[in-house]
Amino acid sequence: MRIVALTMIANEQEIVESFLRYNSNFIDEFVFVSSCCVDNTLIILRHLLQEGYKLRIYEEKEIDFNQKYLSNKYLKTIAKENDSDWIIPLDCDEFLTGNKNPREIIERLSTQNIYAVKWKNYAMTKNDDREEHFIPKRCQYAKKNYDGDNFTKVIVPTRAVLDKQIFISTGYHDAMGNGIDTVNLNEVWLAHFPTVSPEQYLYRLYERSIKSIIWRNYGFNEGTHIRHQIAQLEAGADVFDLAYGYVNESKKFDMYLKPLDLSYCDKETLNIKYAALTHTDVMQGIIKIGQLMAIKAYIADIKTEENPQRDNVLLYGVGYCAEQILNGLPSDAINIRAYIDGDVEKQFRMYNRKLIIPPDYIRFFQFDYIVITSQKHFSAMKKTLLELGVDAQKICTPMRLIRVMEEINKDE
Repeated sequence: MRIVALTMIANEQEIVESFLRYNSNFIDEFVFVSSCCVDNTLIILRHLLQEGYKLRIYEEKEIDFNQKYLSNKYLKTIAKENDSDWIIPLDCDEFLTGNKNPREIIERLSTQNIYAVKWKNYAMTKNDDREEHFIPKRCQYAKKNYDGDNFTKVIVPTRAVLDKQIFISTGYHDAMGNGIDTVNLNEVWLAHFPTVSPEQYLYRLYERSIKSIIWRNYGFNEGTHIRHQIAQLEAGADVFDLAYGYVNESKKFDMYLKPLDLSYCDKETLNIKYAALTHTDVMQGIIKIGQLMAIKAYIADIKTEENPQRDNVLLYGVGYCAEQILNGLPSDAINIRAYIDGDVEKQFRMYNRKLIIPPDYIRFFQFDYIVITSQKHFSAMKKTLLELGVDAQKICTPMRLIRVMEEINKDE
């Protein structure tokens, strides 16, 4: 039996390590789809990959986030590999649990059905131990008589995804297919802990409100709770009172003590190693979201000037070497989308009418290859790119531009 989790991630640095370590007790592999992370989420995941956890990271460069499309795209991607039995779509604030070890329960399920499991919603409180970085240990107080506990998330048999043309809804709350039924699974549920800290709450609230401005596929009624909470916050409401709600923010809910059962977990998975990367600075986060949105506008603008017949290129290094490489190169030989430089004083400035970006921001750009302009620092620059997940085949020396010139001259 092999189980794969499918998770869409944005900025999850406070919870992503806890999510993976805890759920790895029940899940064999994690597939993460990144939608323009600007915090330390991807850095933490790469550390966990180096530790030996089985995970894959796909980066979607479009900021116009369409969860329904991406969820079904990667559901099919996993299914086509034919090496898993179950796909469990999970968010980073969800922890699989049950009335006994959920792995044992799932292994006995029939692959002829889709299964629906419910949430059990937890809330942060003012008494939470903020020094405890393993978030499942903070899942102490569940909400009583809470409407959100009626929401379900689906567990999908891999083989049926293609055979039965299974389609999952936004948020993974429902699924449908040809000739396959959805069965309620009450023995397993998801401990849902959507708010880790006041800082995370504020950051995610404003992040969502800013990014959704360009989500043209966003329905009119989607995100209503976000607008309501912002209005209440700006009217002076207490952050903790707002964070208690999720479906009906005008109603307060009683809490009862219901610690998440950790007895099914290997003790080694309860230790957080990257706590230093989890602190949320609300103002810094909002600045980065602002930069991200500006980059979106910049990319849309430069595409109007590009030659669709030419390669799209990033140049790594701004200075004398870059000037020499570009000297004599026709302006339309390649589409330079941006320059990369590690010098913070150069970043987010213009060079030859193109933006200079930090190395880790290359993930927001689509490109055919990256040219490293410095011979002296080539090895160090290449190492940086590889650590950021750039395909080695897309990392080039300036000789690549010479070949471009040769190809252009040959065509002419």
